[in-house]
Amino acid sequence: GDYGYFGMLAVSPVLHGKGIGGILLDYAEQRMREAGKTKSGCQVASPIPRLIPYYEKLGYQLTGETEPWESDNLKQKCWFILMKKDLVPVNSS
Repeated sequence: GDYGYFGMLAVSPVLHGKGIGGILLDYAEQRMREAGKTKSGCQVASPIPRLIPYYEKLGYQLTGETEPWESDNLKQKCWFILMKKDLVPVNSS
């Protein structure tokens, strides 16, 4: 399909604000482009809604869709919030 996906991307809290998440995401998106993908999709865990504005700042949009988070280890009901982004080709010189 057209989509490449990533999920559960995490950076240690002691390293927040140092640009590491952006570097990891740039790498993932580049790999998607190399694989011929034209769109990127991600899943944001419902207990961490603060990530939604972060991804929006990077060009991701809410799809309005969710998916269940199925696990016997959850202490509360959780789900994934789906986001998407069109991948713009990066021209290399």
